[in-house]
This record gives sequence, C-alpha cells and structure tokens, in this order.
Amino acid sequence: MESLATKVTPIPKEVMVLGICGGSGAGKTFVAESVKRRFGPEVTLITQDYFYRGLPEGTDASTYNFDHPASLAWDELEATLHTLKKGKEVVLPYTYDFTTHKRDSTKQILFKPTPFLVIEGIIIF
Repeated sequence: MESLATKVTPIPKEVMVLGICGGSGAGKTFVAESVKRRFGPEVTLITQDYFYRGLPEGTDASTYNFDHPASLAWDELEATLHTLKKGKEVVLPYTYDFTTHKRDSTKQILFKPTPFLVIEGIIIF
C-alpha cells in the first residue's frame, strides 16, 4: 500500500510581490533593504531606478523630468517581473549611471527568482 504522501501533488509556490512607493526621501530604499536584510536569499530586490531609459540625446538633465512615467522602460520592468515569477533568472544587460544619465552596457545586473519580490520606486504604482 502506498503512503498518502506519495499521492499528494505538491502545491507550487506562489511568488509574493511587495511594492514600496513614495516620494523622494520617504524611506523606500531603507524599507526595501531592511526587508532584504531580514529575509536574505528569500528576497529579490528590484528598484525602479534600474529601468530608466536614459536621457534623450540633446536634452539638458537639469530640465528633464525623471519622475515622468515616460522616463522609464515599463515594458522591461514588466518582462523582468513576469520572468522572475515564472522561476527564471533575468539578466538586465545594463546599469543606469546617474552621473551621465545613460545606460551603461559594460555592467549587468542578475536577478534570481525567489519566493518574494520587493520592488521600490517613486512611481511603481
């Protein structure tokens, strides 16, 4: 006779997503990093800042609205979240350089799938 345990179908893990939103200087990063420190490898931390498109050519950074939704690559952020929720790694093929306001393709970011995704940013909602 088989044990009951061999007949039970495992329930797939649901990936939980926690969004942290607020104005500049509100403590979003502090809260997100505190969650990451508390739960360690169970958490993947994603910041909206990773997904800036880069300053358009010929645009003055002092007059550009970095808080406008058009400044972000929402399609890339959405694809990253969907891929992680499917349990697959994501390599972001660039980092955003805040001094040049451009994407730097010499540095990449690896996101690993975890049971908890924490995303923080000023306009993520």
